[in-house]
This record gives sequence, structure tokens and C-alpha cells, in this order.
Amino acid sequence: MAPLPVTRETFVPPVWTARPSAKGKRFNKRAFFLRRPHLALVLTLGMLVLSGSVFFGIRQAAEREHNIRKNGESGYQSLVSAAEYVRTENFDGALADFNDAYQAFSRGVDDLSVWEGFLIDLTRFIPGLSQAASGKYALLAGKHFAAAGIPLASVALELTISKEAYAQGTKISLLDFLTRIKMPLLQAAAELKSGNQALEKVATLDIPEEKRATFLLMRQTLPTLLGLIEKFERSETLLEELLGGNGPRKYLFLLQNNQELRATGGFIGTYALLDMNDGVARRFFVDGIFNPDGQLKENIVPPQPIQKIS
Repeated sequence: MAPLPVTRETFVPPVWTARPSAKGKRFNKRAFFLRRPHLALVLTLGMLVLSGSVFFGIRQAAEREHNIRKNGESGYQSLVSAAEYVRTENFDGALADFNDAYQAFSRGVDDLSVWEGFLIDLTRFIPGLSQAASGKYALLAGKHFAAAGIPLASVALELTISKEAYAQGTKISLLDFLTRIKMPLLQAAAELKSGNQALEKVATLDIPEEKRATFLLMRQTLPTLLGLIEKFERSETLLEELLGGNGPRKYLFLLQNNQELRATGGFIGTYALLDMNDGVARRFFVDGIFNPDGQLKENIVPPQPIQKIS
């Protein structure tokens, strides 16, 4: 069947119905969430988790700051105690306190490392906020100083044991002793250098007033101690030669009395002889100068200019 032809009389235009405009229509939040219950639950849980995270983060930061202060103070007290033990030559006690100080400072540094290091470093250059950076570098310096104190206390203990053995008549090889203390001294020097670098980044005004004098004294004396260790390292070959590491050596010491002036600084009234071989003192002899002078069998004529006064 052929389709009917479309003419002006038979064409029926389509009817377009407009959608109601949303303009002016009020948003019903209650109806919105009722239609989307899962979205409401997710948003509610999200807000609870966010609030809990913020609260937990603030509380955790406060606890971490308390632990950092506590460990820093504990490490400082252990260092002071170790120094007192060194002064009284109780090196076993000093070794234990240096270990305690190292552990305390390490815990403080670990707690501090949770925060971004570079952010704390930036506070060094912000007036009023430099205490955070000073605290960080003070902890690092304390950790390195405690780490240096452990091998130094071991060296001092080794020296004490050697002195006691020598006093009881045991032959002590200084070359063996220097070999044993070489590595501990190098370890101590490396730790002291790192500690000195950290100490230079601590602002003096950020140090508590009651500890400021100790801080300044440490900053002044540390380069001297480092210089002594470096000199020992550079003089190792010379010490080996002087102590008879390359064969027997004999040394003559002339002891002058500066109360009786002579051209060399004083009258030579005493002399000493020292024989060294492989780091061991084989003989150390001290005598008055007149004893060997009286043993001369020949009459030795002095030079003409001093014949009248000799």
C-alpha cells in the first residue's frame, strides 16, 4: 500500500513539551540525602575520620615533643655524669654513661626525624622560630659527642690498664698500644667532626641560660681536641720510628738547671739514657753529670778560648 502524500492539509506538527525550569525551585537537602542514603553515610564517616585524624595527630605531636625533650634532657645528664667519671678516672662508669647518652639522643633524633627535616631547617632563618632547628642540631651534636665518648673512654681504660701492668713490672710495648688505640681514635675524630658541624648550627640564644656556659666552653675546646687527634694521626710514622719500630734506638737526655745560666739555657747537672726497641723501653738510666766526668782517665785539653775558665 503506497503511503499517503503529505500536503499542507494532512501535515500535523509535533507537539514539544518544555521541562519545568529548576530556577526558583528550592533545594531540599533532606530529600536529597534520603534519596542518596549511601552518600550521606560516606560523608558522615569521612567527617568522623578526618576529625579523629586531626585530634590523633595533634595528640601524637604533643607526645612526640614531650619524648624529644625528655630524651634530650636524659642524654645531657648522662653526658655530664660521664664527664665527671672521666675526671675521677672511673672509665668503666664513663663508658656506661656515654652509652646511655647515645641511646637517649638517638631516641630523640628518631622522634624528630618523623617531621620533614628541611622544614625544621628553614626555621633557622625565621626570627622567633629558630628553637626548633637549634633543638634538632643540639640532639644531633649530643648523639655524635656520646658516640665519640665511647671509643675515647675505651682508649683511656686501655691506658689505665697498661699503666697498672707497667707498674707491676710487665713490659709494655708502646707500639702495640698505639696500634690498639688507632681505630678508636679515628672513630672518635669522625664523630667529633660531625658533632662540631651540628653544634655550629645551634643558636647560642636558643640554649637555656643555665646550660649556656657549658655550651660555649664545649664550642671553644672542641677544635683543640680535634687538632690533637689529627696531629697524632699525622705523626704515626714518626712515633713508630722513635719507639724503635724499625730497630733499636738509644736516646741521650741532658737536663739543664736554669738557675745556673749557661749558653744553652742552664747548667747540665743530670743526664739520662733510654734504650727503645719495638716499642719497649729496655733501659732508662738517670745519673749526675759529675759521675761520668770523674771516670775520665785522660786529661782532655779544652779549646784555647776557654782554657782559663775551664
